[in-house]
Amino acid sequence: MMKGIVRGKAEATMPIRLRGPTGITLQIDAVIDTGFSDYLAVPAEVLEKLEAPVIHEVSYRLADGSRINSPVCFVELEWHGQWQDVLAAQFSAVGLVGMLTLRGSAVHIDVVAGGAVRIDRL
Repeated sequence: MMKGIVRGKAEATMPIRLRGPTGITLQIDAVIDTGFSDYLAVPAEVLEKLEAPVIHEVSYRLADGSRINSPVCFVELEWHGQWQDVLAAQFSAVGLVGMLTLRGSAVHIDVVAGGAVRIDRL
């Protein structure tokens, strides 16, 4: 089980650990974003610290209907106690955990300030 907390404007957040190709590991807080259909989005400075090279660009449609092109990198994400390779997009000012990462998990959120966030493996 992984745990987080509901903060501020009803954002379900949790700490995640990322590892770059050279072995550098960082922990960041990320928002659970059920409207984001990919794996992860993180600030560019996080990917720079991880020394993760850009592998290509992907076009994303945002919630307001606009489109952006974003560089993406491979990083490792510690998820349910195991490291897995995921794509991380560079378009977000905060870490976002998307639906492809959540696949195979049950997400429980107590949607009140300070509420519990729990993610269990199915």
